[in-house]
Amino acid sequence: MIKFVLDASVILKLVLVENEQDQDIALKIIKNFQEGKAEIVLPSFWMFEVGNILIRHHEEFENLYRFILEIEFPAHDFNNRELIEIGNLAKNYQVSFYDASYYVLAKLTNSVFVTADEAYFDKAEKAGSIVLLKDLNFAD
Repeated sequence: MIKFVLDASVILKLVLVENEQDQDIALKIIKNFQEGKAEIVLPSFWMFEVGNILIRHHEEFENLYRFILEIEFPAHDFNNRELIEIGNLAKNYQVSFYDASYYVLAKLTNSVFVTADEAYFDKAEKAGSIVLLKDLNFAD
């Protein structure tokens, strides 16, 4: 079974305006997760990152956030060794600690790391094991 780590840019596709670019791919991943055809794991802080973005940019914060929270993604708490690894990766690739955590989680769980953030992808693709949402070929 395929495993995914989705960053906030992908999760937000679920509740952004209808016909958001690549929303159909994000919805397909979630559908497969809910049907038991795919696994998803997220860093334990994901709900804070997504909530922070939603509260600043959407008038319907409560409904949108509730919809996402009800999906009940499994979450990973990082240990001290993993946190140091995240920090080193963030420093080496000049990305945020948050962004690096998704990458490290994918590596730890042997998952496919999916992002819709092209700027981040451009920085991180050198490390491998990352795919842009728009490039994901995911069959039903």
